[in-house]
Amino acid sequence: MKETFSKMLIFVLLIGVMTGCASWGRHDNEGTTDRGAGTATRTDDAALTAKVKAKLLSDDALNGMKIDVDTQSGVVFLSGVVDTPDQKRKAVDLAKNTEGVRKVEDNLKVGRIEGSSSKRPGSTLHVIMLEDLG
Repeated sequence: MKETFSKMLIFVLLIGVMTGCASWGRHDNEGTTDRGAGTATRTDDAALTAKVKAKLLSDDALNGMKIDVDTQSGVVFLSGVVDTPDQKRKAVDLAKNTEGVRKVEDNLKVGRIEGSSSKRPGSTLHVIMLEDLG
């Protein structure tokens, strides 16, 4: 229940970021932007990052919290740790099938994090196995 609530909260926050980013570089009535051309690219990248992260968080088969998403000029970079090769493929496919994504750079590792499901306060996380399938 707590994990679902956390995912929904992050999802709602990302939607808010996407909405704010969508209006960031819009034109005013005289046809000029209120920001430079480089800002429009950064705005588009921020919106793409938010869209991809929202998709990853909303997929029950993935733990989107363990996947980092960065975007540069329409290229999405995925990094972090997933539990299985299937989850890795799913994350890459979700990113590739997001409107506006030109390319996906897959830097995901397959492995398990010891204690990741532990609810003990102060428990330490250790990576016990990583496998690079890329």
